[in-house]
Amino acid sequence: MEDKEVEATKEKGEVEQIFDADQADRRIRPDSEILKRDHLRKQRVQEMLGQGSFQTKEEFNWASYIFQHGTIVEDVQKALELSKKAVELGYPPFASLVPSAFDRLMIYEQVEKGVPYEQAKQHYGTQSYTVDGKTAVNPLDVTVTEEELELYGLPKPEEYLGRDEDGIAQAFIGAKDRAQEKWDKDNPS
Repeated sequence: MEDKEVEATKEKGEVEQIFDADQADRRIRPDSEILKRDHLRKQRVQEMLGQGSFQTKEEFNWASYIFQHGTIVEDVQKALELSKKAVELGYPPFASLVPSAFDRLMIYEQVEKGVPYEQAKQHYGTQSYTVDGKTAVNPLDVTVTEEELELYGLPKPEEYLGRDEDGIAQAFIGAKDRAQEKWDKDNPS
């Protein structure tokens, strides 16, 4: 790992540190080195997977984020696989990358087949892009059910389609909040 990466501490395991560095890169303006750092993080997490280093739902979740930022179909497939494993181990579905990775994978696979990015369909409605400074959402395949949206803490399309960026964000935040409340009720500590 590069010197810029978060140094090891006793409180955090290596995969959590890699996740923190990945998220820090997303909070700053992307630079020409971000893809290089993403690649190094992905390599290290792949090594750790090969060593069987991950045991907890949190570790699988953190690892999924590293692959979600990959640039090829196989990376996003790995993100989906790891996120599903985190959920299987008890990670809250609404806090997982399952719907985002699933949608991104759908889009990547269509783009590989020649479909223009803006026309590539998604299932859950998690992927967007910017056109002339405005947020646009990739089209939906319309097969998603209300039960799936509730499980993953996602709004119904009519709650966000056609809204500005703030309206879209508010719809997603509201749906996550509802899912968190339901999770807390169904899974008391």
